[in-house]
Amino acid sequence: MKKIIFLSVMALGLMASCSEDELMSNPSQDSNAIAFATQTAGKAARKAMTRSAVTINSIDKFTVSAVDENDTPFFSGVEFIYNPATEVFHSSTPYYWPLSGSLNFYAISNPGTESLDAHNAPMYAYEDWNGETDLVAATVVAGEKTIPYPLVFQHVLSQVYVSAEAKDKTEQLTYKLTSVEMTTPCDGTYSFADATAGVGSWEIDNKSSKEYSYADALPLSFSETGSAKSGSTYWNILPVTDGKILFKVGYQVFQNGKMIAEFSGANAKTCEVISPNLVSGKRYVYNFLLTRGTEDAITFTTSIVDWDENANVTDLEPLDPALTYVTYTDGTTKSFDIEGVIEAEQSIYVRPTEMIDNVKNATSIKVGNKVTSIGYKAFAGCKYMTKIDIPSSVQSLGEYAFAQCDALTELTLPEGITVLPKRLFSYQNGWNYGAASLSKVNLPSTLTTIGESAFAGCPSLKSINIPASVTEIEQFAFNETNLEQVTFNGPVHLGMSAFSGCNNIEKVSIPAGSVLETNCFRQNLGRNPNNGLGSAKSTHLIEVTFEGKVIINGYAQFWGCVNLGRINYLSTELPEFSLEGITESYNAWSSTKAENAMGYNTRESGNNLFCVPANATYTEADLDVFTPVVFNSEYCGFTLSKTL
Repeated sequence: MKKIIFLSVMALGLMASCSEDELMSNPSQDSNAIAFATQTAGKAARKAMTRSAVTINSIDKFTVSAVDENDTPFFSGVEFIYNPATEVFHSSTPYYWPLSGSLNFYAISNPGTESLDAHNAPMYAYEDWNGETDLVAATVVAGEKTIPYPLVFQHVLSQVYVSAEAKDKTEQLTYKLTSVEMTTPCDGTYSFADATAGVGSWEIDNKSSKEYSYADALPLSFSETGSAKSGSTYWNILPVTDGKILFKVGYQVFQNGKMIAEFSGANAKTCEVISPNLVSGKRYVYNFLLTRGTEDAITFTTSIVDWDENANVTDLEPLDPALTYVTYTDGTTKSFDIEGVIEAEQSIYVRPTEMIDNVKNATSIKVGNKVTSIGYKAFAGCKYMTKIDIPSSVQSLGEYAFAQCDALTELTLPEGITVLPKRLFSYQNGWNYGAASLSKVNLPSTLTTIGESAFAGCPSLKSINIPASVTEIEQFAFNETNLEQVTFNGPVHLGMSAFSGCNNIEKVSIPAGSVLETNCFRQNLGRNPNNGLGSAKSTHLIEVTFEGKVIINGYAQFWGCVNLGRINYLSTELPEFSLEGITESYNAWSSTKAENAMGYNTRESGNNLFCVPANATYTEADLDVFTPVVFNSEYCGFTLSKTL
């Protein structure tokens, strides 16, 4: 299980600037000379630079290049050294502010091989980076004359710690960590940011690498309930993103004081982190989960914090795409090494998986690419989860997987998924309770089936685009949502009440070849989708278009659609009616019993139009099934119009 704490980039704050008058009264300070101050220029406060096992308590010097507003170099690679008397940084040869205009400053603590970009800003290349050394930088764009000028330095490297623990804590074993080696890219070029106090960017050469070792800090022993931590030993490395970091972990396993397994030297276990996505200014603690099995692959969790402030980071991409990352309401993030199916135990309650610690408090989840299925109630009841990223490795979903995920607003389902199962987003407890905030779902082109009540009771879902691959939308799939627009891209079998209670749909177009079961587009006069009382004003369907011949397998397709004024039927072939699905009491289009009169799909006055091609040969009687109520003006029914 991998822990991650994501943090905002640490910016060492500004030291309050002295006024020009104050500086002029100090004979050691030229009132027009360029000088710099940082918050780290105080006594104990100057702690911006660190290296493994050693803390340097101050920035004693840094190198600065200046460029004017016309991208003309003003000075380049000048060293500024801290002066305890003035508590500011001076250059040995003074440089003076221009009479007018501003300057861009680029400051760095440990310059490499310099080159210039198109705006004459320096870029520094580093080869065979020494992981014992920190690197801090500051950028100022359009700095106006201020004496001393305040700089905000930030770490531009990533920091790596290691720790270890027993994966199986039920075994009475003792582990002894004997060595940890890390191989990581060591060549790269740093470019400054284009805004004040921003963090610049790195171009890392992934072909070069360097090995670092923890041999001096080890061995460390711990029981199955404890852990080994690297303490103050760490590496400052280039922030590798799309390359890889290789760990080689050596350890011994003891039982009752006797060694029962050893993984050292050539037998040390390796971990490879592909595309680690390291970020400047963050501390990454790789926690290895040790086992005694020779064939067991070593896994790890990761914690991420700002190495100075330990503040949370919430916008960081995961280190390892094979791991599942979960961010919680307290801002912390953990990672989990999960393979196969994420699912909960069978239960009548909305109870999510126990494979992920405290998942009910998750705010965002990024599923790892070793997961092949999000199973039964995997994330049901995760009411704080606003986002979940699902990789292409996931090829199936289980019932209730996202039921009552009330904060989830948008979801993209990966290609390869063919079925949305029963009640994917919905839970029934008297009424339908769907994902309350779900407003957008991107369905894959491989999808063939949308299961029973999959989206039932999702009040924020306003539109849905049904891929052409979908051939089956099962009963109640979108029952009682606030859908306003439905787009079909191919013929589909619409189950009973597939879109019933979707009172906000005004127009719908149904592809030729589709099959409609009972109550497909029924709108509810008696109550609205929010379970309140409704009326004719709460139903909005006014026009329906059939793009060609369809099959009507059930009755009352538009029951309760009292505002439906026009049906366009764009085929010269009569619809195919299934007489088994239609009785003398229920017409294909609506209820026909007098006691169900409010279900007639008619308006209070005037006739509605059933428009067909001019060369159609069928009549009103052909379109009525068992009783002629649809075309009976006594009930304000439809009038056949051959105008299309």
